[in-house]
Amino acid sequence: MTRHLIVYSKPDCPLCDALKAQLDSLGARDAFDIEIVDITTDARLEADYGHEVPVLLVDGHKAAASRIEDAALMRILETG
Repeated sequence: MTRHLIVYSKPDCPLCDALKAQLDSLGARDAFDIEIVDITTDARLEADYGHEVPVLLVDGHKAAASRIEDAALMRILETG
């Protein structure tokens, strides 16, 4: 069963861009079902996550927010 990752993001967000690049460099897009969600298109998401993007959910559970170091991201992807 493929694990589902959601990245809550917004435009012009350097940390969001960094997380997307990290996921690409780790080959996560090939190993996981990844959905990138622009929170600015949904008022509720923007209210919930606007101050902590990027936010990474793994299989529906919040796994990380803001700056995510490479080693921490690898542990999250390995264990969920």
